Parts: sequence; C-alpha cells; structure tokens
Amino acid sequence: MDINNTTQPDSQTTTIQEILSILQPYQFKSTLIPKEASQLTYKLIEALMIHNCDKFTLRIISRYLSKQTYEDLVTERVINHYCGYPTCKYQNPNRIKEVQLNSLVSRLKLPRSYNTRFCCKAHYQCSEFYKKQLSFDALFARSGLNLPFDHEEAFETCVILLDDYFDTTTTGSNNNGNGGESADASTTTTMCRVDDVLSLLHEMRLEDPHMETEELINHFQTVNIIENKGLQKSSNVYGDTNGYSNSYPITHYH
Repeated sequence: MDINNTTQPDSQTTTIQEILSILQPYQFKSTLIPKEASQLTYKLIEALMIHNCDKFTLRIISRYLSKQTYEDLVTERVINHYCGYPTCKYQNPNRIKEVQLNSLVSRLKLPRSYNTRFCCKAHYQCSEFYKKQLSFDALFARSGLNLPFDHEEAFETCVILLDDYFDTTTTGSNNNGNGGESADASTTTTMCRVDDVLSLLHEMRLEDPHMETEELINHFQTVNIIENKGLQKSSNVYGDTNGYSNSYPITHYH
C-alpha cells in the first residue's frame, strides 16, 4: 500500500483552521479545569475520528492529548473503519474494525494483530511512536496551554513524526542523480536529537518485538542532520497560523 496516497490532504482533511475553532474558547487559559479539559478532549476526538488530518495538526494537538486519550481516538477511528493513525484516510469496513479480545490476548500483542486497526505496519509504527511521546498527565493537570504554537517551551516542539522518515525514504528513492539527498519539504522535523529518537525506538522494540523497528533504528543510527541556522519564524498569537510550517528547523536526511 502506498501510504503517501492515503495521507494526501483533500477537501475533507482536518486542518489547523478547524482545530482553532475548537480551541478558541480556551485560547487565553494556561490551565483548564476538569470539565473544560473533558469538553476539549471530546471535541478533538470528534473532529479527528473520521477521514484524516495533516501532519502539522497532529503535531499541534499533541499538546492536548494524553496517551490514554490518543488511544481513545484510535479506537473511535477503528470503530468508524478508518486506519487508526490520524493522518491516514484509508477506510475499509471489511478490514478495519474493532475486534473484541480478552485482556490476556491484548497484552500478548500477537504478530500482525495491528492489521485490524491500521492500514499497514508503517502506520502502526507511526502511531505507536507518536503515542510514546505523549504525556501521561491528564489535560487539566498541565500548564502552558496558551503558549503560541511551536513556542520553544511548547510541548509539540519536541514531538517528531515518523511520517517524516517514511516520506524521506520514498522521496530519496525517487531522486536519481543527486547523491540520494531528500527534498527539503518532505523532511521537516523537530529540534529533538536523533539520540532521543533512537532511545524511543529501542524502548518500543522491547515493549513490542512485533513492531519490527530494526530498519528504523538502523536508519536513524546513520542519519546526518543539518538544521537551518538562525532564529526560526514562530507565531506571535495563539490563533495565528501564518508561517507555522517554518517555525521549526528543516532537517535533511543523508
């Protein structure tokens, strides 16, 4: 399956503009009371449980999701027969469906048990890697929710998406005659060190050997990161999306 086709934005893709309308009532609040946190979480899941969202939106909402609420989102997507990874619009009622398993079988994580929840192994890996970076804390227990997007102290600044790796692999294989360099636009990532990425991948391999993360680990062990120098553009206003795509370093994979 070509995951680039299933993640291409279209007229039904949820973008940051739609999310901003959900966040608007809370935009000046550094913390939320439990009722507000519950309402916001419900609205975010409702907005993302069908079709797909773009990668920038997925990074931003990491500020508001916990590991548990993200798992709830994945479950809702599966119930609606969509691939559990939010950037994917693959839908197939005959394949993607909630399967009732007893607690013992669920903990065993049998080989390819993800096939009824995700369109492919790559999106299962992307989803687990994303969830691994999310906070354990409930939304109402966090502060700094009113920081500008991609502010240096904002949670999403150090969230990396494995989509960027898969995009880079695809682009690099199609770049003939340029020494294997990848296109800038498809290799955007965060300020996190490659060491941090490797650490997460190793932890995930121990937790679930069936994730088959060896290829990813080998890739990141040999990756060479070159970041743009100087200050990067960031939003001054919570709801201003101008220039967001340039607010974190551009990473080139060689």
